[in-house]
Amino acid sequence: MSRDDFTRNPLAQDESFGAVATVKTAWGRLGELRVKSLTDNPHRFLAGGELYIFGEQYVLEGVRAHKGDFLLKLKGIDTIEDASSF
Repeated sequence: MSRDDFTRNPLAQDESFGAVATVKTAWGRLGELRVKSLTDNPHRFLAGGELYIFGEQYVLEGVRAHKGDFLLKLKGIDTIEDASSF
């Protein structure tokens, strides 16, 4: 799904969803995402949890803190090239 599809996706426009982070960059050869948290509840980033990015559902495989940000490993995103699409 492209960023342009985001505005046409009914799930993305659902007001029951809220932003919990912004993606800063792809990180590392294993396809992690470096994100800046927008929430004061770090439990939103527990391994096994679900995130919706541009209306697509992803499962968190792993999370670790890194210099004030979080590095998220998403199931199915396994290379830096995959992660760069975000």
